[in-house]
Amino acid sequence: MQLFTVMNISTVLLSLKLLTIKSQDVAETYVYETINITLLTIEFKDAWLWDYSINEMKPWNPEYNDSASLRYKELSNHMCQLVFNYTDDLVPTGSDEKKCDKVEFSPLKTAGDGDYALKVNATSTISYSYPHIISIDKETLRRNITSAFSHRGDYMLLRMLYYELYILTIEFKDAWLWDYSINEM
Repeated sequence: MQLFTVMNISTVLLSLKLLTIKSQDVAETYVYETINITLLTIEFKDAWLWDYSINEMKPWNPEYNDSASLRYKELSNHMCQLVFNYTDDLVPTGSDEKKCDKVEFSPLKTAGDGDYALKVNATSTISYSYPHIISIDKETLRRNITSAFSHRGDYMLLRMLYYELYILTIEFKDAWLWDYSINEM
């Protein structure tokens, strides 16, 4: 199983109170905080996309490799909406932020009528941040997500036919984050 770590420091800093202490010996300001947060990351890897508007797997377009292209942005947006449409109801409540962190597309070579065709293969990583420590049963969440996609897996005429599902939780309990800057006198 692929392990990946996602931590967005700016998210953590925005959701926490900072405490500043002025050092007497040196003109430095130390900023520290204690954090109790849980990050839930869900990755849908190597998803085969079915396009109901053409009733076949989504054809590959080289523009899907260019994150600045309109085609990439549209398909990326649809992919994020697809996964959020089902995971939002299944993840624990109380998240203070959700993000679609990464969407990547690659060509998938498929066989058909004696020829090969290139279709879209997608990977999407989403995350939920909780401002406290929560217990997440990853196996139950995995079963619920898989069941939701198999029973109602279409959104905006897009569906994932096959995917690998990875779930990672990271807990920061009473963790200290330090930052300091030197002040001019």
